[in-house]
Amino acid sequence: MPRRMSRTIAIILVGLILAGIIYWFGLYKRPLEISVVFDRANGLSEGSKVVLENIPVGEVTGLRTTESGGVLVDIRISKNYAEGINSSSVFIIESDYLATGVDNKRIRVQVFKEDVPPLTQGARVEGYSSHAQFFMHSGKQILEGAYQEFDDWVREFKIGLEEFKGDERLRKLKEDAEELMEQARESAEKGIAELNKEIPRLKEDLNKIIEELRKLGKNNEGDELKDTFDRYLEGLEQKTRETRIKSPPHLLYV
Repeated sequence: MPRRMSRTIAIILVGLILAGIIYWFGLYKRPLEISVVFDRANGLSEGSKVVLENIPVGEVTGLRTTESGGVLVDIRISKNYAEGINSSSVFIIESDYLATGVDNKRIRVQVFKEDVPPLTQGARVEGYSSHAQFFMHSGKQILEGAYQEFDDWVREFKIGLEEFKGDERLRKLKEDAEELMEQARESAEKGIAELNKEIPRLKEDLNKIIEELRKLGKNNEGDELKDTFDRYLEGLEQKTRETRIKSPPHLLYV
């Protein structure tokens, strides 16, 4: 009798241990729940998708306003993908129009490094309300250098045209050059693909400005504009690539 009781107790203990292991494993593999701070919701709502490499891996479970006026977005990542979301991950709000044909907003997760610790339950990280915002945040100083180079040239160009103050055509060309610079910068903010798509049009518009300058006898200025603008585009293209590859997120706390 005691032996049978001992066996029964042993079976119960083994069962409890197995149940504990299963329970612990279930906790370990549970969905990852974190919060992402954005400066604005930008169209997100409860139920909005979270994607990793265009694969749905989670959803938005709640939104609330922060004391600073931003938006705290709670998201839940499927347990099958939880370990892949680590401290190098960046969270960006984007449209899923290309995937669905409807301009719904979703959160894209970009993981920049594999060999870093995963995010822990309850982590709070900073997100970006658009790809442009992420680009400007991570590549701001480098981009500003390229922008400043072109802006310096525009200033010199303006000084060189002082003698043509009354010439409306030259004033318009200067404004066109400045507008072209802004268009290039806006394209770069959207990423390397958008910039590459826009470069042919930008160069075509640039050639029109150069041709008008030459008609006004400003051949040297036209050549200088072309050289400077080509360097500007090349710099933007290079820094856009570097931003996509190297930029780290800003982790608030975990």
